[in-house]
Amino acid sequence: MSSEAHQPKSIIYRSQDFVQYMSAGLGVLDWQGEFDNEFAKNKFIMKFINQVELAIHNPKLKLELPKDYEYPQEYITKLDRIWNGNTFYGIRQEPFVRKFLYQYPSQEENYYDVIPLPKLKNMIPVNKIADETMLIQLREAWQLKYALEGSSYASLINNAGFMHQMSDGGVPMFSEEDMQSDTMKTYYYSRQVYNSLMEDFDYFFNDAWNHVSISYQMIIDASEQSEFSSMFGNDDDQSNDKSNVYAMPENTDQSTKTNS
Repeated sequence: MSSEAHQPKSIIYRSQDFVQYMSAGLGVLDWQGEFDNEFAKNKFIMKFINQVELAIHNPKLKLELPKDYEYPQEYITKLDRIWNGNTFYGIRQEPFVRKFLYQYPSQEENYYDVIPLPKLKNMIPVNKIADETMLIQLREAWQLKYALEGSSYASLINNAGFMHQMSDGGVPMFSEEDMQSDTMKTYYYSRQVYNSLMEDFDYFFNDAWNHVSISYQMIIDASEQSEFSSMFGNDDDQSNDKSNVYAMPENTDQSTKTNS
């Protein structure tokens, strides 16, 4: 078979107008969300926000931003912390409260326990999840006591495969006391724990992204309004007045990468 058979029938190209590229990128994300391609969508989001940030701060592109435009740094920081890791559960007792946190709390907040959470980007299962799957293998080890929380020790050893098979029988991979250890970790999460983590990650990640995407839509709308004014404005009206837009925000450090 000739190589011509493998040639693409059409070519996707990047527009010379970066705002059009932004619009296309948001469309891709809408499509991925519609078809539940959540991990692909989230990975694209993290690359996309970095590209947009660089474009906003590049004076050669001269992006026209709405007047008093505020870069959504707070929500981009939240996305970064969820995706790259720097989130926590803050636990209180009597009554029981589990709060999702974006930074390690101060002593004054008086949490009974603070649990570092895994990175969302490492939550992609190594293997396909079947209906009967009890344990889900991930790409990041987590404390045993958290990853298997709520699971019976006997069930884990006898039914979930945490047993070294020897010639004279089986030996448990860990003891019941190990399930309360602060140091022992595992790449295997119970299905219940995995589902609970993903429910929280999805909620808070999508909430932050919704704020960012609306902010990006404001840039697209401002560009379209400016283009319309340039095409149809006249000397007698003020539609060509671009005093309501500016090329760049103040020169502040808006790095999307945060440190704990």
